[in-house]
Amino acid sequence: MVGMTHEDLNQDENPWVDADHSGEADDAWHQHAGEEAPQHAHGETTPGAIALFGVISFAVLLVTIVLVGFYFFQVNKWKRAERIEVFLGEDTRQMMEGWESTLTTYGWADVADGEAVHIPLDQAVDLFIEENATR
Repeated sequence: MVGMTHEDLNQDENPWVDADHSGEADDAWHQHAGEEAPQHAHGETTPGAIALFGVISFAVLLVTIVLVGFYFFQVNKWKRAERIEVFLGEDTRQMMEGWESTLTTYGWADVADGEAVHIPLDQAVDLFIEENATR
């Protein structure tokens, strides 16, 4: 059958012999029986299928990135909470409470040349900004 032209083939017996329509007979692997029905080509894709695959892939990637980011945000939060909960000892706790009290309340402060008052730090910052805003 090699070397036969399209006209030499008996199309009634086997219409699928010339599978690629080149005019030459194909080898036995390409030959089909006459009663076989044509099938859709395997592996063909459409632009819509490729676009759908791209959109789905992007969505999966986006969801994965969001979930990984959320996971690391939560782990970071838990690690920070663990560090804060470390027991520093009673002396350190009392010292920190004294500092916080001094920074957030009004009271008398001993100064070498006399007595002065202390005010909450937030209010002191606001006063400093007001006094120096015009300079």
